[in-house]
Amino acid sequence: MNIAVFGGSFNPFGLNHLFVVGHILMNDPDIDQIMVIPCFEQEGKNNLAPYDLRLEMCNAALKYFAGNRVIVSDIERGTKSFTIDTLQELHRKFPENNYRFVMGADLIESAKTWDGWEEIEKLAPPYIVGRAGISNSEATPICPAVSSTLIRNLLVNGDYLAVEKYICAGVLDIIKRESLYIKR
Repeated sequence: MNIAVFGGSFNPFGLNHLFVVGHILMNDPDIDQIMVIPCFEQEGKNNLAPYDLRLEMCNAALKYFAGNRVIVSDIERGTKSFTIDTLQELHRKFPENNYRFVMGADLIESAKTWDGWEEIEKLAPPYIVGRAGISNSEATPICPAVSSTLIRNLLVNGDYLAVEKYICAGVLDIIKRESLYIKR
């Protein structure tokens, strides 16, 4: 099976992430499945919502995709890991699969400095996704100018109406229920 591995903090899971998943499923016949993997911790990112809630938000947003073409994995549950660790674990558990690592065009230069980047390229050749404002000839230009940072900034004061256009209703329900991202 050919699997696109889409990892991230998903803090929260926004429409920009849905665009990536939808685009790959609709336009790449070589990809059989997308595995969405929220990280447990991410170096350089502070104020992450609790892991279990980010996992729940991923599931809420992705429940509309039929069948098993999209799965949300908790392979990183309870551990701090790097991309290379996750890909090595996938290869250990499911060696029969072929993997592609989904990454935004904004990460290409910094990725070269990541631990194990050369092995990442071998284990799961990058699947580069375009992002608004980032030019890259290899990338598919599909992501709108929406980011999790923008969504969190709008939520600081509890402005739920402002973020409705950027996230799925199920994700917003979790954010409201848990009062996530609101400055206290």
